[in-house]
Amino acid sequence: MVHTAGKRLASEGSSSRFGHHLQDPHRTAPSEKRHRPTTSFASVVIKAMEHNRREKLWLAMEPMLRKAVSEELEGRLGRTAAGSHPLRRSPSLRVQAPEPLPVNIPLHLLFPKTLKLPIYTLNEIVSHDNSPVRVILLDPRSDLNIDTVGPLSTFLRFPIKVEIMVLDGDFRPLRPDGDGVWTAEEFENSIIRARVGKRPLLAGDLTATLRPDDGSRELLMTSFAQLQLTDNSSWIPCRKFRLGVRVIPGSYHGVFRILEAVTEPFVVRDHRGKSYQKHYPPKLEDEVWRLEKIGKEGNLSKKLASAGVKTVQDFLKMSIVNPQLLRRMMGSEKKLEASLKHARTCEIFEAFGDSVILNPRCNVLSANIDGQIMYTNTESASLYQKAYVDEL
Repeated sequence: MVHTAGKRLASEGSSSRFGHHLQDPHRTAPSEKRHRPTTSFASVVIKAMEHNRREKLWLAMEPMLRKAVSEELEGRLGRTAAGSHPLRRSPSLRVQAPEPLPVNIPLHLLFPKTLKLPIYTLNEIVSHDNSPVRVILLDPRSDLNIDTVGPLSTFLRFPIKVEIMVLDGDFRPLRPDGDGVWTAEEFENSIIRARVGKRPLLAGDLTATLRPDDGSRELLMTSFAQLQLTDNSSWIPCRKFRLGVRVIPGSYHGVFRILEAVTEPFVVRDHRGKSYQKHYPPKLEDEVWRLEKIGKEGNLSKKLASAGVKTVQDFLKMSIVNPQLLRRMMGSEKKLEASLKHARTCEIFEAFGDSVILNPRCNVLSANIDGQIMYTNTESASLYQKAYVDEL
């Protein structure tokens, strides 16, 4: 019986070990559940985010890896040369890698031109050369504008949206410790909003886009057109505003921070005072009250008008013909010098080589024009020549 049981156990063991070979091929195998692979929206988003993170990591590490490879290669070449014989390495064997940008140094937005002053409410804000207000992106490593075909262009593959706003004039771009990198929170806290019940403080094209260059331009630049301030600056403690430009939150996902652009502080006056504005420089035909120290419709301007001094040109003539009378009317030497200094800044177009001779009553007797002497009281002078002499 023991022998028979052993055979049975052996038979069962062999059947269990080699059963997959002895199974009936016509026997139907137990059904198994088949799972079809499915792709959810969440998994697609996660994969995209992981890809984006990997790309940003590579962009950040690429300069450091290039520098490490360059140093290692030069070190090996140096050891090889020292072990055999002095060898002058060819420049072509060196790997030139750009210096990595320190993480604590951000990119900079910058106003390349100063604003045209004075600024009045409801008047367009422009640069000092009457061009629109522009902003550029600055490379902090070289203090030059970013060349968009250079190394930093790898961080600006997509358009960046920026916005312009009004800042408190007391906002200090440079800290007392000399560190010019303020925080985004400090910039946010310096933004000035409109007074209650007033219109938005700044009007016009308040947003713009910095686009990666296609090679047709040298600078990464954008502009803001038709900017106007709707309120004066007299209601804040420092009585001055600044303009600032920052990247719109959420429009930039680069490795480095982009530092905001900030103008110098300026005063904003009510546009109703523009009619009393002095001209810099004045024109010869401007009314005399456009000069410094002479008020519009004041006693001094009326006194000057009674003496025939109604324009800037009249004022300059009086300073030559009768300086004593002009000094008495002005009242003080200091006031006269300030007005004369301002008047002398006007543009005077001189006809070089031309001269006229006047009689005591300031009538033209003769004129020397381009070496030709003409007598205006004779028939030899044409009407055109007489008109030209009168213009002189």
